[in-house]
Amino acid sequence: MGDNYKKKVREISVKESMTMSLHRAKKVPGR
Repeated sequence: MGDNYKKKVREISVKESMTMSLHRAKKVPGR
């Protein structure tokens, strides 16, 4: 569990935040 593990965790968190923002954008009506 070294840099590889940290990199994987960061990738997962980035993907999660991306999907979260996508869901939020979908919920918010288009401008």
